[in-house]
Amino acid sequence: MRRRPSVVQTVLRVYLLSVIAFAVATLAVGSATALLVVVRRDDAHAAALARTLGTELRDHEADPRPQKDALIAPELQAEQWFGRRIEAWRGAQRIGGLGERGLLGSWAGEDGCEQARIGGEWCRVCAVQTDATTTIVVASPLAALVADVTALVVAMTLTALAVTVVLSLLGQRWLRRRLSSLAEFERRMGNLRVLERNQRIEGDWGVVEVDTLASTLNDLLERIQHAVEREQRFVADAAHELRSPLTRLHAQLELAHEELREGASPHERIAAATRTSQELGRTMEILLALARNQVPTDEAVDLDDVVATCVASLAPEHAARVQVQRCEGALVRGDELLLRLALGNLLDNALKYSPGMVEVRTDSREDAVTAQVDDHGPGLSEADLAKIRQPFVRGAHNARHIRGAGLGLALVDHVAALHGGSLALHNRGTGLQATLRLSVWRSAGASPRR
Repeated sequence: MRRRPSVVQTVLRVYLLSVIAFAVATLAVGSATALLVVVRRDDAHAAALARTLGTELRDHEADPRPQKDALIAPELQAEQWFGRRIEAWRGAQRIGGLGERGLLGSWAGEDGCEQARIGGEWCRVCAVQTDATTTIVVASPLAALVADVTALVVAMTLTALAVTVVLSLLGQRWLRRRLSSLAEFERRMGNLRVLERNQRIEGDWGVVEVDTLASTLNDLLERIQHAVEREQRFVADAAHELRSPLTRLHAQLELAHEELREGASPHERIAAATRTSQELGRTMEILLALARNQVPTDEAVDLDDVVATCVASLAPEHAARVQVQRCEGALVRGDELLLRLALGNLLDNALKYSPGMVEVRTDSREDAVTAQVDDHGPGLSEADLAKIRQPFVRGAHNARHIRGAGLGLALVDHVAALHGGSLALHNRGTGLQATLRLSVWRSAGASPRR
């Protein structure tokens, strides 16, 4: 696998390419501008020569043709020493050319400058009409114009090369010094130990982006640490809570074994072991439910059916103490097994801590469906209400009198959150009222009820 460049290498590479691109662009633009200036200057000089020659011809308008030819022939000949070719034309007749056909006659009668290939050589041809019938045509070889610019281009090239080398060396040194903090930051990150407590990265690196990244990473490390500590506490508490029923189950089975060996009836011990195993299984179900972080949202669940199933699963003496008030259309989106487990725990808590009747009421409104469980027990203190939703936390009064793991309300709160709902707890004077609020189910194309 090809090794990818680091951020430092990438920045240095981009910087060098930028310097080189700037130098090349400056050289190209400067050379083109210099050539354009030279060409424009030569055009202006050619136009000035043409107008001067045209003025002489106009001053000798009345002279016969031989005298005109003799007048301008030396000037035409002299310009050839400067690499230019000049021809004067009056209509289709050449003046000063000794009857020669000439090479520039095709521009006679025109006005302006352009590039053209004449005699196998590229030239800049300028035609100037000095009067209605006379045209002076000047052809300057482009090679000579380019030669005038060559020295300037060479000087610009050497200057650009020197500046590029200097900027590259100084820039690399400066960038490496400025980006060394990023390399050190990368090294520090690589030295972080997995799940080590209180790990932090220095926040002042001298570069805003690195400082921001360090602050963000420190916040992430802190959240991870809190999450890990929370999970470690949860695992430790779960192990502690599971140890008690397992120890009790082991002792009950040993006593049953002893009674069998002695010939006594082990029915009471086996019944106690059965209850303990059921308690253990229920605790395991709750722990597994608490470990879930998402539920399907495409399943429609009737909350009334869930309540009926939970009541039907109770022992007859407990089911007789539950009074259910149902409504129609209490449909929610979610997981039926989790909802059954949550409502079952609400019922179990109410029956466990209340000596009288327990009322269960479902209600369906436009925006939510609720299941409310009211008991006639002692309720909870304000201090207990604030923390009772945490796993393995029980009410101070209840913990001394009734056995339990302290997972029921934590489970209900977790299931409500997974379904986008909430659990509300408050004392109503004659007991505790627990309200499970869930989002109402609607089909994809259904509109809200009015």
